[in-house]
Amino acid sequence: MGWLNWGFYDQPEAGDCSELTGLVRADGAIKEWGKAFQSLAGALKGEPIAPPKIGSRPVLDWDACVTSAQAGKEFRQHYLQAFLADWTSR
Repeated sequence: MGWLNWGFYDQPEAGDCSELTGLVRADGAIKEWGKAFQSLAGALKGEPIAPPKIGSRPVLDWDACVTSAQAGKEFRQHYLQAFLADWTSR
């Protein structure tokens, strides 16, 4: 089980990402994604949501990737392939 930790209201005076990320505008109007969240929260109330099962991922060889741009590129390619394999199997 987990928690959604997100700002409820926009905080225009904040000067960081919380300026406009709330479910509700600073004036109290519910934003579109706030309405979507409200609908999902009601529909899923009391229902556990299992995390998706993911396949294996390549192990990052830090030493190689720090010293070789090619090793970093190959790692990213292998990781992307593993990610896409999981994504398309859903």
